[in-house]
Amino acid sequence: MLTRSEQLFQRQRTVRETSTLANAACIKNLHSQPKNLLHTHVEQSHWYRMMLRVEWAFLGLSPVEIGAILANIASATAPRSNYLLDTIVGYRPGCWCYEWLRYSVSLASKQQFLAAAMAASIADYPHFRQDPLRVKARPLLNSYYEEAMRAQEDVEKFEQIQVEVSGKSARGYLHLPTTTRPVPLVIVFADWSQLYPEWFALYREGLAKAGIAMLVIEFCGSHGLSDFTWQQHSVAVYQRFIELMIDSPYIMSTHIALIGYRFSVPTAVKIAQLNPDKIQKLVCLEPAVSSIFSQENSHRQLPQMVRDGLASFLGGDSSQWQYVAALLQPFSLKVQGLLKRHSWSGQLLTIYHHDSLLASKDDIKELLMMADTSEKVILKGPDFSDQLAQVTRSVVHWLKNQLSYV
Repeated sequence: MLTRSEQLFQRQRTVRETSTLANAACIKNLHSQPKNLLHTHVEQSHWYRMMLRVEWAFLGLSPVEIGAILANIASATAPRSNYLLDTIVGYRPGCWCYEWLRYSVSLASKQQFLAAAMAASIADYPHFRQDPLRVKARPLLNSYYEEAMRAQEDVEKFEQIQVEVSGKSARGYLHLPTTTRPVPLVIVFADWSQLYPEWFALYREGLAKAGIAMLVIEFCGSHGLSDFTWQQHSVAVYQRFIELMIDSPYIMSTHIALIGYRFSVPTAVKIAQLNPDKIQKLVCLEPAVSSIFSQENSHRQLPQMVRDGLASFLGGDSSQWQYVAALLQPFSLKVQGLLKRHSWSGQLLTIYHHDSLLASKDDIKELLMMADTSEKVILKGPDFSDQLAQVTRSVVHWLKNQLSYV
């Protein structure tokens, strides 16, 4: 009988390669595609996945080890689905998931469970819905993260929160700095390109010290919400989490803020507007607002990985883009009528890159005018993901001021 480790690293040559999952045409030449979500990285043209080295290091992984893993992938000689380095066919050495899981297990063997969970999350990246390799990464991610939380001094209680909506189950991930008294809460609506451990840095870098709890809810259709599909009316599952947290003995029901990131921003805005008496603080990070959903010329600027990811979560095929584009339109905040001036009575913080592909200047202007009070932080220079330390400081500073109860 195979050991657990032998089972985990048992090679499979017939597993579909990630870049082909949401694209039946299996695009062979992507040189004409933009090289990153924001700016050109020299190395990006050689990879299907967007390379987020600075972000992964900020999450707690060694830059040296990151480089070594990418070198292993790049130097692999097994067949690839196209010329891009991270398109090794099958689950074996050189496969993205295989190499990152091997690193994850190595970290866990050294009792570095938080870093091991981060590595397992990256093994699953970019988290497409139908990727068969996710079943290898997710159990390790959950196990290592729970082990890490037991050792974290600033996490008195970590709990998987489960809700039922229309007979389907959804999970959120609650981090509490104390259980001796009710505390303010930040609810994070993650983007499809993330899993919940990737938000721990926000908690670690300031929320915990400020006595603020954090609940992370993954993207509709992602692991924690895998029973649900991403659609305009899928806000019901997020609404259920809001109701549950308001009734929680651990949470100050009058001190709840929301964070929306990229493609989760429309959901966060809609939830805030549906609950104006309960949600008065909202943070929108690198927001996808309107034009990215409704204007096809904006779609053409997106990297192929992002186009494939959107198709994956909409149940479409990115080689049939007109169909996917039609499915995207209802998510536009303008189409939904949610960008009317002063349509929400709360306080809004928006942080975005001045050269973002996800929102036009008019989008940002209308988003800011939606709230009674709004502030903005405009990033310049490196990509948004390369400035997460600055973004985190800005978010924590704003939330501490807005959620202060002393």
